[in-house]
Amino acid sequence: MKSSRIETVAIRNKTVSVRHWGDVGAPVIFMFHGWIDCSATFQFVIDEMRRSWHIIAPDWRGHGGSHRTGETYPFLQLIADVDAILEHYSPHEPVRLVGHSLGANTSAVYAGTRPERLQRFVNLEGIAPVPALSRGTPAERMSRWLAVLRKGVRNRPYNSHVEMAERLRQANPRLTAERAAFLAREFSIRQEDGSFEFAIDPYQQAPSPFFGHESLVESVFPLITAPVLLVTAAQSDIFIAMEQVPGLFAQRLALMKKVEHVHLQEAGHNVHHDQPEQVAALIERFLS
Repeated sequence: MKSSRIETVAIRNKTVSVRHWGDVGAPVIFMFHGWIDCSATFQFVIDEMRRSWHIIAPDWRGHGGSHRTGETYPFLQLIADVDAILEHYSPHEPVRLVGHSLGANTSAVYAGTRPERLQRFVNLEGIAPVPALSRGTPAERMSRWLAVLRKGVRNRPYNSHVEMAERLRQANPRLTAERAAFLAREFSIRQEDGSFEFAIDPYQQAPSPFFGHESLVESVFPLITAPVLLVTAAQSDIFIAMEQVPGLFAQRLALMKKVEHVHLQEAGHNVHHDQPEQVAALIERFLS
């Protein structure tokens, strides 16, 4: 595996854990991970890259080693985090950006809000909002949110990294045992009683009711000026749910002016875990 180093920086008065791969003088790619994940998730793709790059991959707030609020995490706040992180590392130059899932959705909204800040954008499975995942009326979703906050949340404990790796493979059977073991080690913290937890603020699992995502996407996607590579997966639950609404994916795609769509077979939502060789080749071809 290619070695990485972790830097802790203060951005907008918050602690952000940032993982770096490669030489500082090499061309920079920013990578933003998905929900309930961490920066180490891109290791397998980076191992397959053939060119020299400087990869900068932060942990989202509430993930990995970054700041925890101890309360729910608004989606719009993450867009402000993208802006602050890019301002910290590249205040004057437009950037190359890769995002997966939540990281891709957030980056896509940012790309239309600050179009001058992106040079090129690779979107891995960031095609939300997905109607099937936004069940219930706004009132019902607010009620569920309040119920979770009243009850409180905590992370599930595991006895070992082996158990954590098994849990990761239950969620994604295409994940190899070696890759699951790596992620379990990199994305865990040991508790005082000797058990392990995934390194997330448990409040990441509290639903944060966000309304108007559809209209936000319709407003900002047409304003994206950077070329976009959208990568989806045939066995992705997200893509399958999107396809259940006839014509919706095509409408979403048509909102972007300069978009190339690649649909990968034999891969699920975590395309960067399932097909890292193909994803690495696509990223390097597009960003080069």
